[in-house]
Amino acid sequence: MQLILLALAPSLLWLWWFWARGGQREQFDPLARAFIFGAMAILPALAIESWGATFMPKSFMAGCFLIVGPGEETLKLLATLLALSTSQQPARTTDRVVVAAAAALGFAFAENLFFFVTLNPSAIALRILSSVPAHVLVSVPWAVALGRARQLYPSDCALVIISLALSSFLHGAYDALMFSIGSSPVMVLVLFGLLISMLWLIYRNRMGEVNGKLITMRLRDLAQPLQWDWVGFIFISGLMVSVVLALAARIDFPWHSSYFSNETMGAGIVIGLFFTGFVAPFCGPRSMVTMRESALGLALLGAFVGLLLGREIPVFLNWSLGLALIGAIGGWLGEMLKPTDDK
Repeated sequence: MQLILLALAPSLLWLWWFWARGGQREQFDPLARAFIFGAMAILPALAIESWGATFMPKSFMAGCFLIVGPGEETLKLLATLLALSTSQQPARTTDRVVVAAAAALGFAFAENLFFFVTLNPSAIALRILSSVPAHVLVSVPWAVALGRARQLYPSDCALVIISLALSSFLHGAYDALMFSIGSSPVMVLVLFGLLISMLWLIYRNRMGEVNGKLITMRLRDLAQPLQWDWVGFIFISGLMVSVVLALAARIDFPWHSSYFSNETMGAGIVIGLFFTGFVAPFCGPRSMVTMRESALGLALLGAFVGLLLGREIPVFLNWSLGLALIGAIGGWLGEMLKPTDDK
């Protein structure tokens, strides 16, 4: 009974926060249904991950990105759709986001309950701090896309699918980082700080929405002049994030030796740089900073890192193009979530 209450308390606390931040507009019924359906989704998730482990027993990173992330995010999306279909449809985008958050928090509750049976107290505390808000944050892309899809037109379905793929990527990167870190509190607390910051930014801006407007990238937008000062901002911010994560992963602390593998560092930097691209649209003027600045700033950082690691063309191109993609994805999500002037 104590484990159930311990796993349930943080999820209910976050759910209350989302509901209160939304102005208490949403009825309790769809939230309760979403929470219950999200918790029930842990059963097929465990079955899928057990099945996947038999096919990729030695490729942990591949399992995170190809099985765990897509499987869990798809099941949370289905739980949200089921909750919306069995209750009155919320009219506002942010109301639907709260319903999606309820499904994610229900899943986090059931997952924590499963893990708490075998974890030690310190690991339980870290999961309470990090995994509960993380489940909501990584679901934000498809939650916002679903909230804005008033009718299931092909373009709306395509946006939900693309957003689901983005959530799956974030989920896989998060799991790859968390499970490879082990019991170290340093990187987990750094990640927790990033998660809280992102949730605050998202809901501070979106909960005041009247009529959300879908922000789409048009080809003619690419002809607009680049904001080079913000390209430099992205470059410097990404460099600082990389240095902080590297130091946190490699400095030995009195209570723990903190040297991690290259895979762990890679997952950490992927998440950190994604957040860098994500934050840019919130920091700059609404009409100026786009995913182009995020992509170009991190591409320049990738080129810089590639030159440091080796002057071979493949290394240079891999880092440059890889970080450009991460920056573009983060910038795209930031654009989709930043406030609009619609009334």
